[in-house]
Amino acid sequence: MFRLGSACIEFFSAPGADPSARGGTQAIGFAHMAFEVLDIEATVASLHADGVETGEIIDCSAELEGLRVCFFADPEGNTIEVMEGYRDET
Repeated sequence: MFRLGSACIEFFSAPGADPSARGGTQAIGFAHMAFEVLDIEATVASLHADGVETGEIIDCSAELEGLRVCFFADPEGNTIEVMEGYRDET
């Protein structure tokens, strides 16, 4: 569960659900959800402690100085990103 103040988002598995029923990669629509975190190492360690398999932490400093990201899948196979160091430059 991710918490931010009184808001939270929880990911859970629905017994008997078939995640493959969604139909694979979609050309349009939802691709992934991203969450900004203050400490990506601590966040990834917490995910691992909860049994979540993640990819490696990726240094994206070539695109945006200080940006690091990590991806994992929720129980239904949706891609989730955690990121540290994002700055909106618009």
